[in-house]
Amino acid sequence: MINAPTPALLDKLAETSQNDDGRLLHDSVRSGLIELIDEHFVDGQKFWPESILTERLNVSRVTIRRALQDLSERGTLQRYRAKGTFVQKAVPVARFPKTSRAHRFSAVTLMLPAYQSSFWMDIIDSLAVVLAETGRALHICNTSADETATSTIDHLAASPTDEAIILMGHAGHETLDLYLALKSRGYRVVTVDSAVRDVPCAYVGVDNDLGVRMGARHLLELGHQRISMLVYEPPMTLNTQMRTNAFRSLMDEAEVSDARMLYADLSRNIGSHAIVGNLMDQLWDGSRPAPTAVFCDSDVGTLAALKWCTDRGVSVPKDVSLIGFDDTRLIRYSKPPITTIAQPIPEMARKAIELTESNEDLHVLLPPSLVKRTTTAPPPLG
Repeated sequence: MINAPTPALLDKLAETSQNDDGRLLHDSVRSGLIELIDEHFVDGQKFWPESILTERLNVSRVTIRRALQDLSERGTLQRYRAKGTFVQKAVPVARFPKTSRAHRFSAVTLMLPAYQSSFWMDIIDSLAVVLAETGRALHICNTSADETATSTIDHLAASPTDEAIILMGHAGHETLDLYLALKSRGYRVVTVDSAVRDVPCAYVGVDNDLGVRMGARHLLELGHQRISMLVYEPPMTLNTQMRTNAFRSLMDEAEVSDARMLYADLSRNIGSHAIVGNLMDQLWDGSRPAPTAVFCDSDVGTLAALKWCTDRGVSVPKDVSLIGFDDTRLIRYSKPPITTIAQPIPEMARKAIELTESNEDLHVLLPPSLVKRTTTAPPPLG
């Protein structure tokens, strides 16, 4: 039996669960515990007992028990008398009934958070094009963090026989909640760019490990040895974790002399330029040599880093090389043109639609490509 991670991980949750954010306190605790389980626990690992949760989170035992009961009903935790509570990440295949045959739906509903993202906009455009080719419609359903998965799908007007569902852009636990709720009502569900751990669901995404390795190898081949990664995407998502793990692994393999990783504080509502600018300030604070290359895990972060360089008189690529991830419309007209890892967005859309018509829960990973433009070059001499 593997013991639970240190209870110190609960300290940050203790702060947020006390906030008056309009949600019931046990809902805040429940959501926070789901994120900690996603990030720090493995299947079968023992979970913290009620006494530790009550003490560290400074909430009542009734609140903890309600949150744990929710997680047990959800299938995330298994509770055994006299033994304790254990994490269950592997969900039995039998829990998801399969469609007996392939079916072409009259429309597809894309469910995603109410947030503007150039990557999501490109996916939406591509989905609409694919569906229009066969005379079908694309509907958009924006989800809210204030609603439960059940209340969200109550808004769906179409029946499971008429409309398939594509999920995109949610955190891991939110995707799982929506997926389970939709499947229980008979909907065909495909997830795009939002993988769910240990669940046999239909999924289309990019090979994040390959993409990061392509970008990092490009920098290494140019001769860079002081390489930093700026993480602008939410750290709890599987995509972010795959990208950061790939970066760490390759830097270790290449024995890079100075590799750093900085995470953006996305809780601050001050805009991407200010958030990424704070990270760039840290890299150029004079405490150690500045990096000769910066790898951003999204084009949004790369554009913000490029603006910081322009404002500070740091020449790109003469003083520092920049490389991004996505290749969305956002960077098509940047100056200088940004080197990036391109996601095969039209192919992702086409595969997602194909999976809605299939009765197989295939996990499709598509290869990205390195698009070399003018923000990468050999490091400066000296």
